Amino acid sequence: GAAFRRLRRALGLQIRRLREHRGFTLNQAADRCEMSFVHWYRVEAGQVNITLLTLMRVAEALNAEVRDLFPPSRSP
Repeated sequence: GAAFRRLRRALGLQIRRLREHRGFTLNQAADRCEMSFVHWYRVEAGQVNITLLTLMRVAEALNAEVRDLFPPSRSP
């Protein structure tokens, strides 16, 4: 539903922020992850559901932990 789409977009945005913070271009990050540029772009745009294995590969490509890929939780 809508909550899942929001989470997917927030995850993609956090991945993009982390990639930019690390100084990687889209192509560099995709190459480091052995992923196509188009697929990486779609992940950052929140357009695809990614597996736990892909999350682990993205984190490794960005020299990060999987938990770093998720946006900080908001306090109630």
